[in-house]
Amino acid sequence: MNLWRNLLGKKDPQKKEEAQSPFLPKQKDLIEIEFVKNFTRHGGRFIFVESQEMLFNSFENILKENTWEPKHICCLHKDLAQYFNISTSEEFTNRQQYSALLTTCESLIANKGGFLVCQYQIKNIKLKELPEYIIVFATLNQLTSDVSEAMSILKQKYDGALPTNITNLSVKNETKDKQSLTQGSNAKNIYLLLQE
Repeated sequence: MNLWRNLLGKKDPQKKEEAQSPFLPKQKDLIEIEFVKNFTRHGGRFIFVESQEMLFNSFENILKENTWEPKHICCLHKDLAQYFNISTSEEFTNRQQYSALLTTCESLIANKGGFLVCQYQIKNIKLKELPEYIIVFATLNQLTSDVSEAMSILKQKYDGALPTNITNLSVKNETKDKQSLTQGSNAKNIYLLLQE
């Protein structure tokens, strides 16, 4: 029967249409895939880790790759610094003294490939004052589809006491920055350690 359909050019009604109509909306990627595509397309470095051991090995590899020592990493939060066994930088005064910032985020924003951060990650420091490299530690449950969803979650999380210094941290796109006048941009070189 299929042979006849193929010879006569008839379509099998049980088979799904492979070519999608231009009038139908495009099928969306899963939120995880969308985030990774957008993040890496802009130049972000993505590392998915399944265990604590993998996490610490990946962190060590980032340090080796860039010839950084733990003292070159700024971490503004005591618990995170202890978790990664680096010193806490409570008083951040000079970004030149550090090669990178280790931080968390409030949300991963899939449609931008960026991060929502606030005072709980970067205190009251402006993005342009942070080191050029940022290592973000996040988990899959922090994924959001867009900034609007991320802001809704932030409002619910802090229930009436909205944090200050809420901003979108984006990846520095080297080729785009060279072609345009965005050298003073707040975009950064970002490593993402994403844990399941």
